[in-house]
This record gives sequence, C-alpha cells and structure tokens, in this order.
Amino acid sequence: MVEQEQFDELFFRLKSGDKLAYEKIYHLYSKDLLQLAFRKTRDKITAEDLVQNIFISIWEKRESLNVQNGWAYLYGALKYAIINHIRAQVMQDKFISASETNYMPDQQSSSSLAELHELLALQRCCRYHSPYCKD
Repeated sequence: MVEQEQFDELFFRLKSGDKLAYEKIYHLYSKDLLQLAFRKTRDKITAEDLVQNIFISIWEKRESLNVQNGWAYLYGALKYAIINHIRAQVMQDKFISASETNYMPDQQSSSSLAELHELLALQRCCRYHSPYCKD
C-alpha cells in the first residue's frame, strides 16, 4: 500500500488533472482491487469491469472528490459497486424467471397450423383426383 503522504500528493495532482498521477494511483491500487473483486464475483470479466468503472468514475469526478484515505475510499467504492452488481444480477434473474413462467406457447396456433396443412393436402388430393375440383 501507499503511504498516506504519497497518496495525498498523488490525489492533489489528480485533482488538478495530472494524468500521470491518475495512472500511478491506478497502478498502485488496481491489482489489489481486482483480486478482491474477483473473490467476491468469481468472474474475471465482471471484476475487471467493476474496477475499471471505479477508476473511470474517479477521473470523471476528480475535481470534486475529497478523499482522506485512498485505500478506504477505493475499497468502499468497490464494495458498493459489487453490491449494485449483485442487486442487478438478482433483478435480472427474477425477470428471466418471471418471463419463463409466464410464457406459454400458443397451442391453438400450432394446432391451427396443423389443420391448415391437412386442408391444403386434402385440397391437392381433390384437385388431382377429381375433375370437378379443377380450376
């Protein structure tokens, strides 16, 4: 981890738009955050997305953020990102489950289609065998 004074200096530079300070913060913290996110999500891509989104948010809000402890701030941001991800996953699973239970194939349409095929076959048969059915 980074000494508090070093983080304060990096964050001060970040607030003024210093991209090198941002990259340094990313390289100092991203690996630990990624490991933690992976342990909680059990999915490498999701973990990478969550961590990446945290750093994107930091860059976008850099001028208004007031961070006292870098690791605590990043850990808290990751914790809430994971909670929101799990919440969204649960809602998606509930929606899919509800959609599957409410979906019933239209049995009338399949039986109507079968009847139509039978009628067409009967009509072809009549036309072929009967001189009265010809157009």
